[in-house]
Amino acid sequence: MAKIDALLNFLNEHPEKKVVITGFADAQTGNPRYNMTLSRRRAEQVAEILTGKGIAKERITLIAKGDTEQPFARAEQN
Repeated sequence: MAKIDALLNFLNEHPEKKVVITGFADAQTGNPRYNMTLSRRRAEQVAEILTGKGIAKERITLIAKGDTEQPFARAEQN
C-alpha cells in the first residue's frame, strides 16, 4: 500500500501524468492461463484503488504479463 499511496500522491501532484500498471505472477506456481488471470486481477485491483481515490480511469493503462516475464529474482516479488 505504501507504493500505491506514493503513486497516488504523485498523480495528484501531476494531473497531466498517466500511469501504466503492469501485473505479474510467479512462473513457479500456477499455470500460464491462471497466472495471466491473476496478473490481470492484480493490476485491476491497483487501478480500482486509484480510481476510488479520485484518479480518472483515462489516466490509467493496464497490462497483464502473467508469468511471461519475471522482473524480480524472488518468486514472491513477482
